[in-house]
Amino acid sequence: MNKKEFLEKIEKKLSVLDEKERKDILDEYKDTISEKVKRGQSEEEAVADFGDIDELVKEVLSAYKIDPDYDVKEESTFNKILNDGEDLIKKGADKLAKTSRDLASDFKKTNKDINLSLVFEIVIKIIIAIFLIGFLRLPFLLVYRVGGEMLDSIFSPFGDLFSFLFGILLFIIYISLCVLVFVSLFKSYFKHEESADNENMEDENLEEDVKKEVKAVKVKEQSGHSFLGESIMLILKLWLIIFVMVPAAFIDLGILFGLCLSVVYWIKGINLLGLTLLLIGCLVMCTWFIKLIYNVIFKSGKNNFIVLVGSIVLIIIGGLLFTDMVINIDYRDGVPASVEKTVKDFEYQIDGNTNVYNYTGGDVKKEVAEGMKDGDIRLEVTYYKDVNNVSVRDYESSDDYRNIEITTENDGAGSTKFMYNQFIDNLKNNKIYDYDRYYDIDVVVYGNEATLKMIGESE
Repeated sequence: MNKKEFLEKIEKKLSVLDEKERKDILDEYKDTISEKVKRGQSEEEAVADFGDIDELVKEVLSAYKIDPDYDVKEESTFNKILNDGEDLIKKGADKLAKTSRDLASDFKKTNKDINLSLVFEIVIKIIIAIFLIGFLRLPFLLVYRVGGEMLDSIFSPFGDLFSFLFGILLFIIYISLCVLVFVSLFKSYFKHEESADNENMEDENLEEDVKKEVKAVKVKEQSGHSFLGESIMLILKLWLIIFVMVPAAFIDLGILFGLCLSVVYWIKGINLLGLTLLLIGCLVMCTWFIKLIYNVIFKSGKNNFIVLVGSIVLIIIGGLLFTDMVINIDYRDGVPASVEKTVKDFEYQIDGNTNVYNYTGGDVKKEVAEGMKDGDIRLEVTYYKDVNNVSVRDYESSDDYRNIEITTENDGAGSTKFMYNQFIDNLKNNKIYDYDRYYDIDVVVYGNEATLKMIGESE
């Protein structure tokens, strides 16, 4: 912390004091720091001699018989956040200003040919990295297409689930290789500090003046390298956070949701051991991958590859068990026989050309009914009442045709709940039906032969 930052913090924390008293205290600290700087200390060292700022402020306030914790009691959480944010902005502004000054100084001190050569070197490496990433993408696309077609052969909707998980696995491996390519190509730009430290240790036996001269030469040679290297690293870190870590985190949450759902199905009596192991493996692998990216960005540690191997084992075992379960499920074309249809009749009188439409997509059958009067028709609509609400619309069209339309609306939450419970009950018995058939509507038009001739070809 330099002199300016120290005085600003002291002034803020002593805001309860009178302005004159606060100014006298700040002047005293300012003079003390200036005196220490004259004796050869840096501003940071002089400030550090005062110790912890909070303890220093407490001593001052206690001398004025003021509760040192007044700011903690009175300052609201919102104001604290604002103050902390203001400090952060100031620090960021100071950092940017310092970086700008250093950049200007670097370009003044560094040989222009070296900087230009370094720029071209980095541009060429970026082009090579893009080419390698594009080249690596080809085998992954091939594997994904072949594997996806094989997984799609599994009965729906499980084929889609397997394809999704397989795509996630390939995505994680591909991004890991891309990160490895970038790190391998650009790691030389980020080792100057470590190498400089090692060389300084080797030069310990040199005279002090010689060491200073050598250090100045090294700084000059590395200035362009340092700034451009740090700039590339910053861009790479932002790219990893925005386009890798954030999507991976959402994928992780999706896998976690699926895992919780599988546990719920376990409670309901459905054996999903394979799916549970598969999701646990995917969750561990995705979390491991996020930690890998985090470590690359912030250099906070190393990943344990045993965890990755364990997740792969879980994925393989869980995938095999789940595939075996899916293959042995009895898939039925239709709906369970226990679910009965409802029949509803609608009667009309017609005296001209009439069209009867089944807007649910089904056909309209015509049946001759003896004993019915001319012009009388009866519509027999058969449907599943637990899912559909049937209605009929009767109107005259512009071409002098009478139109009778049979439409349906699903019962919203009620139909969803019914079909979900049906799916759970059927899965407990290792059976799955074609649940789209619940929306089928059968329409039959009854009338005598003369009346049915007035009814056109139905769509």
